[in-house]
Amino acid sequence: MTAAETEVAAPTLAEIAAMRDRLRAHVVETPVHRWRGEAIGAVLPAGTEPVLKLELFQHTGSFKARPALANLL
Repeated sequence: MTAAETEVAAPTLAEIAAMRDRLRAHVVETPVHRWRGEAIGAVLPAGTEPVLKLELFQHTGSFKARPALANLL
């Protein structure tokens, strides 16, 4: 197979939304936290705003639930 034959197209927004709806009953909607403070500000460039997606609150304690379930479904 050539590289072109194995290339996968990026999903559309509609496909992403449809998968989100299919997974909703199986995964927890995890919180997003904006990381602020002097310690982080000292090591990142000015204007950087780190955002943490707290996937540790999934039943599995990992972000891997979504892609695994998407493949199974």
